[in-house]
Amino acid sequence: MFTAVLEYDSRSAQRFEGYDYVIASVHTLAGTTIDNTIEEARQVIEHYGSADAAACAYYAHCAQLADIARADIVGHFDLLTKFDERHCLYNSGSKTYKGRRIRRNGAR
Repeated sequence: MFTAVLEYDSRSAQRFEGYDYVIASVHTLAGTTIDNTIEEARQVIEHYGSADAAACAYYAHCAQLADIARADIVGHFDLLTKFDERHCLYNSGSKTYKGRRIRRNGAR
């Protein structure tokens, strides 16, 4: 049995016909890919003025994906931190980062 899966990026056209399920993801912010190179990841942070501001924008885009009626799964919700292991771009312990994530999950 074959299962047809589409990974829908937030910049893609919404054509979902013929797929069994859709994984919606955010790969770009401010027109720049966040998971391609460390240089591009830094450009995104520079564009927003801080890592916390970039994280807020990223998670806001992730939350919008949940509103797409055909999106079965929101994928890569941690893609923003792809380069963190070696480069420490984001402080996942900061109040801003944690607060944004918690509010989006509906917890208090």
